[in-house]
Amino acid sequence: MEDYKAKYNKSADMILLENHGVFVAGNTVEELGEKLGLITSKIRASIVSEPDLSSGEFDGDKSMSTFNILNETFTDNFVITYDPSVESLNAAQSAAAFEKIRRPFNPDQIVYCKPYPLYIEDESTIPEKVKSYEKENGFLPKVILVKDCGAYAVDSKAKGSENASLLFNDALKIAAYAESFGGGKPMTDELTDFIVNWEAESYRSKQVK
Repeated sequence: MEDYKAKYNKSADMILLENHGVFVAGNTVEELGEKLGLITSKIRASIVSEPDLSSGEFDGDKSMSTFNILNETFTDNFVITYDPSVESLNAAQSAAAFEKIRRPFNPDQIVYCKPYPLYIEDESTIPEKVKSYEKENGFLPKVILVKDCGAYAVDSKAKGSENASLLFNDALKIAAYAESFGGGKPMTDELTDFIVNWEAESYRSKQVK
């Protein structure tokens, strides 16, 4: 901020904060709207392709098998939201594709989805992979991507499952839009761990269920 002020002889009134969003300052609501409009119009002009969240072509038999295995693994006390969108199917096609959305892009994603989704190629390995995930992280996965099926969001309550699905869709959109700007840049593991263990975020995650 001081470097900007020294260079331009004024304080910055538009700030893009990595992995968080845009901050705009102005004297009136109208001025704020104009500045936000300027930012979004320039960004949109550079977008090469839009994310596709419509339902894609998925393996019906495998998706049903996956749902049943998830239901047995997490028990009837959990709610599963299934989303076979084009973007989730693309992200689940390979380990390399999954890597682009493996880490969170912002703190809200951590709160609603947990920091890391789980990737599955063979649905028969779900019980083993879920157990390993819980042992490694200390909590169960909330979002599970399965090859040829898409994304499954799991939570003990319907609201939590729906929220996890919605926020993960936001992550998919970020990853897709980021391709027009050199690719996504997720949060570092260090910052992710800080958010996971931060008491305020821990409290907020309990309130959204």
